[in-house]
Amino acid sequence: MNVLEINKEALRSLVEPLVEQIARDKAPNIVAQRYVNTKDAAKYLGVSFPTFKKWVEEKNVYPVVIAGAKRWDKQDLDNELEREKRK
Repeated sequence: MNVLEINKEALRSLVEPLVEQIARDKAPNIVAQRYVNTKDAAKYLGVSFPTFKKWVEEKNVYPVVIAGAKRWDKQDLDNELEREKRK
């Protein structure tokens, strides 16, 4: 084993735990950014709250229930908008 290989291993042993910790710290924020409440879903789409509620009824778009709370997956909202664009 040469000096370069030893340094790579030493660096890896220092960096990997830091990367894993950052990933654990950021994971809740990723979930929070993807799922929004009804008010924020309307805001995300740029429509009023009543318009969003009407749109949900007409399009049969369903929320995800997380710990008893309704949350809207931004990806589902984006997919529905894409379907509307194709009509």
